[in-house]
Amino acid sequence: ISSMRAAVSNQFITTLSEQGFTVVPQEKMLAVRREWRVRDGRSIPLGFMENLVDSLAVEILLVADLIVQHDRLIMTARYLNPASAILLKVNMTEHLIAQFPGDVAEGAGVEWLVGAREVSKIVADASMTSMAEPDSTKGPLLILDTQPVGCSASVTLIANHALLKSYVEQGDSVLIDPSVVNSALRDAGFSAKYLGVDARALLLKTFAARNLMVSGLTSYSPASKNRGKFYEDDETLDWAGPLLTDFAMSLRMIDLETGSITAGKEVFLAASDGVGWFGVRRKDTLMIRLKVTADRLWSDLNNAMEEF
Repeated sequence: ISSMRAAVSNQFITTLSEQGFTVVPQEKMLAVRREWRVRDGRSIPLGFMENLVDSLAVEILLVADLIVQHDRLIMTARYLNPASAILLKVNMTEHLIAQFPGDVAEGAGVEWLVGAREVSKIVADASMTSMAEPDSTKGPLLILDTQPVGCSASVTLIANHALLKSYVEQGDSVLIDPSVVNSALRDAGFSAKYLGVDARALLLKTFAARNLMVSGLTSYSPASKNRGKFYEDDETLDWAGPLLTDFAMSLRMIDLETGSITAGKEVFLAASDGVGWFGVRRKDTLMIRLKVTADRLWSDLNNAMEEF
């Protein structure tokens, strides 16, 4: 895992440098992360972002996750404006691998390192286009990380990025990155699962946002047994792979001033939806199914709000 992390970091630096970007040395980034205790991309304080701008002159912050499963690598990436905490771009990609990386004695490690570099290059290339900050007079929209029921951490992470990517592509309001919202709530002693009057008042004051979007992912898949040993490292190494056949994805818009739900939609996707003519099963991967569902969900919600 440490070798793949190094490969990913080096590939990002190479790809971004080739596109004309000046990449801040990792040792400088690590020093600021340690100062602000930023362990991963799920909770990023506003102070950390301000520090990046003031001390390192950072214009774009890349937050990437490498999800390792038994037969593939999945890379998710978010590009943020640290001066405003606005989410500029989201991208996802996956790369199939023949063997589990733990079998390094059999030579599988080399293939996985190549795969890690490949997904990093694809994500960096794709994310450099269309990164202009949205021009919106509606004010910012807040969104929390997807709340899972019966789903693994890696599946939830993929679903979260699918929803973010769909909104950035379809939405008409600027979107504050959920990691910043999570950090603001956590630092003030609030839980993202229970947003009372004081928590909502904090979000209103901090981000000047009127609406908050809450997303959920519920799995109706049968319990799995004898699927092999489960390995976990930072919640992104899943040897057994995701088991998610029937699932529902939901969105609720909450008015931060009143706490009332002003809009909501849910999309259910059954395993049979992956079967085409004559019973031929389409080979849509989990990442693709989640992204398609997220696109449909945002579209349905927007249509419902227009009708309302």
